[in-house]
Amino acid sequence: MNSIYCIHPYQWNGLWVFDDPVHGLTREPFVAGANTVIDLATQAIPHAEEGFNLLFSASPFPPMHQDAQTLELKLKEESPTRTGSTYVCEQFGLEAWLCPALYRYYERAPAYLFAQFLPDPKPQPHKKHESKKAKAKEPSYYQTASRG
Repeated sequence: MNSIYCIHPYQWNGLWVFDDPVHGLTREPFVAGANTVIDLATQAIPHAEEGFNLLFSASPFPPMHQDAQTLELKLKEESPTRTGSTYVCEQFGLEAWLCPALYRYYERAPAYLFAQFLPDPKPQPHKKHESKKAKAKEPSYYQTASRG
């Protein structure tokens, strides 16, 4: 099990989402306050909507970059049925609910989560998330040009 995890949130259809194929997650949305925390934490990241790196851990860790926005989230309430956990972000005076996807990373909701929001050194738009099969079905320029 990792001590520090890295995901790559981006905006899709107006929502902050992330993909993590290792943990079986595709377009997993941040909602119920977590989206607002991301909005505030990424204000200084150019083109954050196209994607940024979010490092998180149950233990504090040193900044990965001098301009990193670092947040501390304190567990307020964990659902006994593992249906999500509510954290408090004192830096912004907000509560953020984290859905059950949290349990793909941790057996129990950590008492604290430490997060760093970093620019992606190579931002790539996530506008199209097509499978390889979908791409294979689309004719290429050369295929369509040869038909004409």
